[in-house]
Amino acid sequence: DGVREMRGLVRGKVTLGVLPTVAPYFLPQRLRAFSLKFPAVEVLVHEDTTDQLAAALLAKEVDLALVSLPVARAGLVAEEFFDEPLHVALPAGHALARKRRLELDDLEREAFILMQEGHCLAGQALQFCRLNGFAPRVSFRSAQIETVLAFVAKGWGVSVVPAMACGRPMPGVRYRALAGMTRSIGILYREARGLNHAGRALADFL
Repeated sequence: DGVREMRGLVRGKVTLGVLPTVAPYFLPQRLRAFSLKFPAVEVLVHEDTTDQLAAALLAKEVDLALVSLPVARAGLVAEEFFDEPLHVALPAGHALARKRRLELDDLEREAFILMQEGHCLAGQALQFCRLNGFAPRVSFRSAQIETVLAFVAKGWGVSVVPAMACGRPMPGVRYRALAGMTRSIGILYREARGLNHAGRALADFL
């Protein structure tokens, strides 16, 4: 039929940039389903921070990227995908784990475990705290969210994580909703030539 014929015509290679706080939670099942629907499209995944992915787009090293918005870079186009709540990750025995919903004021005296500088999730957590009138004490940073959560489990402090990361139970960690904290995820690509057929098919599918 026409749909099957269209799928057969979409072929090529797409390099998809993605945040490390999105890739392991959002992509695996979706890319698997995409490859079944568009078998002639090869998708390569490149993980990095929003700033580095924007630079890679302008350098034509990636074709499109899943990033945290807003991004103010001349020559790039952003399409909003979805807003996602941010949650607090707490050691299981922490007193705040008894509360179902937290306010930033609850965290003022806590040590924070964050992603390394340059990762937008860390910047967002720091910005929210500062807007709430306090500068958080950072006890540890990592480039991997799983490492951050491992340190939370051992009682080194608390962290701010995306809701999609909370679907994977981790021994020793409890997740609690945090009022008013969200991040916006969107697709980013070059303005000059837009997306080719393979890139457009991937963006629309996601």
